[in-house]
Amino acid sequence: MRELAQVPLLLSLLCLTFEERGEFPGERDDIYREATDALLVKWDSKRQQGGIKRDTVYRHLTLKNKQKLLAQMAGRAGRGLLGGRVIVQTYQPEHYAIQAAAEHDFASFYIEEIRFRTQHSLPPFRRLARLLYIDPVNERGEREAEKLARALRLHIREKALGATEILGPTPPYFNRIDGRYRWQLLVRSPDPMRLLADFPVPRPWLVDIDPVSTL
Repeated sequence: MRELAQVPLLLSLLCLTFEERGEFPGERDDIYREATDALLVKWDSKRQQGGIKRDTVYRHLTLKNKQKLLAQMAGRAGRGLLGGRVIVQTYQPEHYAIQAAAEHDFASFYIEEIRFRTQHSLPPFRRLARLLYIDPVNERGEREAEKLARALRLHIREKALGATEILGPTPPYFNRIDGRYRWQLLVRSPDPMRLLADFPVPRPWLVDIDPVSTL
């Protein structure tokens, strides 16, 4: 116990555990586990005040970011001579990404993710372009997004781009940042630039080809 108290971060874990239980667990593993649970509860309570839950954010991560998140979690637990064990707290234990990570089954994760992306025409089977509008007035942002969506759909018909479609307009998951509202359109197409190359996207729209995130 004295050894843990000499490290500021571990001392914080000790205090948090004592605050929750009114006593110290006898084993170091129990201290880590109970302190982590208490941290997650506090984290969720603060995030839920803004309507955000950890699993909700996870569902919107890209394939690359899902892999990165789980790999980093597992990697930090395994550093050291004795290795470690990863405990993932989730509302979706049946999700194929969680199941595959638990079994170190990269092949099944790839198969399920590719099947999902095939069904929904997501990369790498189609490409995406994200058009983002940011405005301090939400209603104005919505009007501008609807206006651009109509113009883009008309342009698609004029160019006979049958495999190209416009998704939205819709607010992204994080629809308000720093007091400014966000509206977005997604272009789903074999080649978004065929649509956008000769289409004058007005300012202040932001265009992101092959976006890493649509949150």
